[in-house]
Amino acid sequence: MNKMLFGDLLIKNDGLIKGPFGGDIKKSLFVPKSDDTYKVYEQGVVLNNNVNYGNYYISKEYFKNKLRRFEVIPGDILMTGAGTLGELFTVPKNAKKGLINQALLRIRLNYDVVDHDFFCYYFKHYIKSIISNINGDSVIPNLPPLPIIRSTEIKIPNLSYQRLVASALSCIDHKIVIGNNINIELEALAKTLYDYWFIQFDFPDKNGKPYKSSGGKMIYNDHLKRKIPYGWEVKSLGSINSLLVRGVSPKYKDRSGIEVINQRCIRNNTIDFTKCRYHDNDLKPVSKRLELWDILVNSTGVGTLGRVAIVKRLENEITTADSHVTILRVDPTKAKPLFIGFSMLGRQSEIEQLGEGSTGQTELSRENLSKLKLVLPTSDLQQKFEDFAKPLFEKIANNEKQNSELVKLRDWLLPMLMNGQVKVKELYKAQEIPLSKAVEESVVYSKEKISSKTKQQDSFEKIQVLYTTIWANKQLKVKQGEMATAKDVYLLDRVYGVQTNFVFGQHNWGSFDPEEKKLFNTKQYFHKPKFPNSQAYYLDLKDDGKLLSKVPSDLQQQISNGLKEMHDKVFNKYTGTKKAEKKELFATILKCIEDTQTTDIKSIRKEMKSWKIKQNNTEMTKADKFTEQETKDALKIIIKEGWSKKVLN
Repeated sequence: MNKMLFGDLLIKNDGLIKGPFGGDIKKSLFVPKSDDTYKVYEQGVVLNNNVNYGNYYISKEYFKNKLRRFEVIPGDILMTGAGTLGELFTVPKNAKKGLINQALLRIRLNYDVVDHDFFCYYFKHYIKSIISNINGDSVIPNLPPLPIIRSTEIKIPNLSYQRLVASALSCIDHKIVIGNNINIELEALAKTLYDYWFIQFDFPDKNGKPYKSSGGKMIYNDHLKRKIPYGWEVKSLGSINSLLVRGVSPKYKDRSGIEVINQRCIRNNTIDFTKCRYHDNDLKPVSKRLELWDILVNSTGVGTLGRVAIVKRLENEITTADSHVTILRVDPTKAKPLFIGFSMLGRQSEIEQLGEGSTGQTELSRENLSKLKLVLPTSDLQQKFEDFAKPLFEKIANNEKQNSELVKLRDWLLPMLMNGQVKVKELYKAQEIPLSKAVEESVVYSKEKISSKTKQQDSFEKIQVLYTTIWANKQLKVKQGEMATAKDVYLLDRVYGVQTNFVFGQHNWGSFDPEEKKLFNTKQYFHKPKFPNSQAYYLDLKDDGKLLSKVPSDLQQQISNGLKEMHDKVFNKYTGTKKAEKKELFATILKCIEDTQTTDIKSIRKEMKSWKIKQNNTEMTKADKFTEQETKDALKIIIKEGWSKKVLN
């Protein structure tokens, strides 16, 4: 490994530049697209991995006179410089002539020192974290000044080894791209048929001709305010399901239990099993065990509410969803499950409108979801669609599983290749063995190392939650210790739908498991885990938000909104130690409700009497610490604010 400066990886002149000032590229300067215009490349190009994103242009004359330095050419690497920090995109050969805007940076590499593909992989897993660690204070994370970035010291292998590593990882990425492209085509094929039959109403009639185009009978529907084919119906979701329940509240410490799909697992009709939580192997009730073709609907969260996914595959025989996700199972005697699931895809905004509550606590109840109206064709037509779509979805499921394994391999392989724990044979060069085969034959998995990496990642995700909770409280001018922060994390998870990954139980430290309490450090609040490469993340609270760039923006928003609403509605009327005590009381009651599944005061007090704690080295119970009247008063608020509903399955 060679030590050098980041700037050494760049060409000498303008190897790293930030986009122009906002005033130099404001909307009033934009002109209609023509052969003589220059495209303004926005951050969306990088985030969407789409060179055609955006439709802003400037004149050729203005570009040459004012903005020539910021030109974009094929091969340039564009990097996001604010918000979602440090994402990369390589400008392809067919890109339009253009320039970067103020939210982007342009990178041009010195190819005598660094391989292009290797740089992109290595930046993601190593360089980005170094740059983030020198980031300045900002509510929306921004990169530090460019001279500081250029002078940042890094370690990098020689060029020949870079190319070998990049080739191995590119081979894996190529397989992933192929799988994704196949799935896109398969879904498009199903959607084309769906639109043709159920949107344009040109399904085959009894003579095999397009129904509507051939003059098929149409009937006006009062609810839809439009015509639908004769014999079709409009029904509510609640009238065709055999199961409509919220999932479970996970109560397990590690990844050896039952997989629990949460709201962050569901995106674009896919289920990311790597983000699952875990539950005790004794899953009750059994009805919450997922089955193929069940429909999952995100029912809490900012930006995630209303997302839908069809359960096309299960990683393990026993899988469920958590309490922030609604499980829908269609009664096959009333409708065809795959047809219903497919018809709900793409309706996130409509489903989201059925939610209730404020910005930080919007929730979709089962009652409201059951009101969703669906157009139901005849049963035989639904069956024909399922007969066509089911084999496609089974193929998509197989591809998703294969790609999931490839992503895990790729993200694990880079640090292993860098530190020498894994080596890729070079025999393929002499023997003309395909690189994919060389990679597969030469990578030896260590179960212990993979398990260790998984635990490190799990700890890091929890630390992100702790870090952001304390940071957000600081923005709200809330001063408190570790105990109250633990209560905040529990309430954020159970009430505000934040995916914290923590395990909660009845322990002396509130709802935190004793082992997870170790994530707090009395000097810096956080320990320094090695993840997943060999460097440490120093999460020091005194950095004034510097490390916020490591926390996903949606998680930041959920935590900030949840804490603000929590304090505005309940806790701001208390001060000092009283506020911390009230948080402990509310979290205690909520946990008792969760465990007993009732809001009955007698049951809650009985549970509190069995909850043993230590107070000033004295053994006591939660019932000893908090009076019955205090419990009643807090319970009224918990019920009034709807918090109790969040933990009642």
